[in-house]
Amino acid sequence: SPGTKIGIPLLVPIDLLAMPEKIDDLEGAFEMLRLTEELCSKLTYVGTERCKFGRFLKVALLQNVFTELLPLPVGPVAEGPPISLVDVIWAPNVCDGVHPQMT
Repeated sequence: SPGTKIGIPLLVPIDLLAMPEKIDDLEGAFEMLRLTEELCSKLTYVGTERCKFGRFLKVALLQNVFTELLPLPVGPVAEGPPISLVDVIWAPNVCDGVHPQMT
């Protein structure tokens, strides 16, 4: 016999404050995405009787991640003169070429 069935505990710790306030490098971006996936999974599987607004919390979390925390890539045009921006997250060693899909 495999034993008794174990359900989800009544109080699943969902710590939305564990999200970082700023991303400094690619490793931090991956860690933040992993944490986002974990928090969304917890919010999905906790019942509405335990967390009434879980769906709205997931939307707010994803909105914060993709509009505030995760920066967009700078791109090869902005890395050249006169702008000369450095993309420390997505291309810390500077992009050498143009992507074949870019026109």
